[in-house]
Amino acid sequence: MANTIDPNIWSFIKSLNIKLSNFYVKIYSHYRTFSMRIQRMRGNPHPDVITAPIAIDPNIIKKSNKEYVDVETNEGLTRGVTIIDYVDPDILLVTINLTPKSI
Repeated sequence: MANTIDPNIWSFIKSLNIKLSNFYVKIYSHYRTFSMRIQRMRGNPHPDVITAPIAIDPNIIKKSNKEYVDVETNEGLTRGVTIIDYVDPDILLVTINLTPKSI
């Protein structure tokens, strides 16, 4: 799965032992346990791979557009998928350029 925090990445984040990494471990530990035990994933998904860096440094946004965004909540293969309606703008969608230095 894309954007999964596997055991190696999880260990790396924990080893940083700084304010942000400690906060991340604290807020994602429960979610990670659920993902690995119940959903049988090899780590935990991290849906905030775009929003977290933006919250830390909004200057990494290179372009933004208002778009209508919805999340599929029905059971099935598409559950959790983000749907973007480019015809009816209503919510901010961002395109960013992430580099190791910007994270």
